[in-house]
Amino acid sequence: MRTQRTFTFLLSFLFGVLIFSVIGFAAGESLLVDAAKRHDTTAVRGLIAKRANVNETSRDGSTALLWAAYHSDVAMARALITAGANPNLANKYGITPLLQASRTGADEVVQTLLRAGADPALAHPEGETALMAASFAGSLPTVRLLLEANADVNAVDSYQKQTALMRAAAEGHTEVIQALLDAKADPNKKAHVTELEERKHADHATGGFTALMFAARNGHEAAIRALIKGGADPKLTNGDGATPTIIAIVNDRFDLAKTLVELGADPNDGSLYFAVDMHDATSDMRARDGSRLRADHDNALGALDLVNCLNWPSGSAPQDPKDLKVPVLLLGVQNDPIVGNEGVAAVAATVINAGSTSKRVMWQGIGHGATIYSSCALPPVLGYLDTGNLPATDIYCPA
Repeated sequence: MRTQRTFTFLLSFLFGVLIFSVIGFAAGESLLVDAAKRHDTTAVRGLIAKRANVNETSRDGSTALLWAAYHSDVAMARALITAGANPNLANKYGITPLLQASRTGADEVVQTLLRAGADPALAHPEGETALMAASFAGSLPTVRLLLEANADVNAVDSYQKQTALMRAAAEGHTEVIQALLDAKADPNKKAHVTELEERKHADHATGGFTALMFAARNGHEAAIRALIKGGADPKLTNGDGATPTIIAIVNDRFDLAKTLVELGADPNDGSLYFAVDMHDATSDMRARDGSRLRADHDNALGALDLVNCLNWPSGSAPQDPKDLKVPVLLLGVQNDPIVGNEGVAAVAATVINAGSTSKRVMWQGIGHGATIYSSCALPPVLGYLDTGNLPATDIYCPA
């Protein structure tokens, strides 16, 4: 008798657990959404046939149609839409079926959604549109479908104020870039510029990149050519005052820097300073906090090869001094690839004509900047800075 009661109790308990589990699943998850998430098209069709609610959501707000887009399953998407699925329902994270399909370049799903009334203007909470997502993914068919559906080609996200063109340029998707330019994308629009005025502990970029700057930073020559042909201005500067040429150089893209100058960039924009800086720098020049090493890309050109196409920024030459009251210490290099080796002699003559005296400290090597390469040059320089007195004779430091 006791055994029978125990068995009855256990059976009742297990049945209760089963009922609770089913009720719990029903309260938290949709059978249809679960089937779509598992990519079980047969189960999805079966549930549709049983008149399941095709717009029911899971706990995170995802619909079966969103999961169909995730799996790039056009057949499942069509079945759900035919049964009345809303193509514009987003989950709790702001992702619509159209945005999800655009992120993976599922053009057939995108076409199905657009025909069903999906709105290409609906954006993620941070402003990402379907066109931005497709441009970043490099899906030309998807981009064309969205443009045909009147997607805003110059829309910007709410976080970094980047456009679809900037995202395509950063990834080097040249065909997408051309499609966007043909649709009147603005090639000179700038991304967000930070409002921070004080920096502490670490340096960071100010922002304000154009599409051309993204392409230059990441080394996409074909994208650069397409952008400039489409009206991108290679002379624009970002929030730090850097041009695309400067950005290319500091990212070890010397070949691209030369290409930019050939395509119309200003050779007097200060790029040569950065080329010399890159030449003189060590491989860990940007790792002051141990976090970032200098970039190292394959280049046919070296940093100093850019001397042939870049210039020092210059204005009108100042008038020579007439009555110079201080002695002058002249620093030079016997073979300077940047400024040549005639400058020291010319300045020495100017000093004499101004009624003063000078002495020379010369490094007899090849490079730019005597004190960088030769410890021999430092003592007379430090002595001059400390006392204002020139060394007794000219000093020539061996290479």
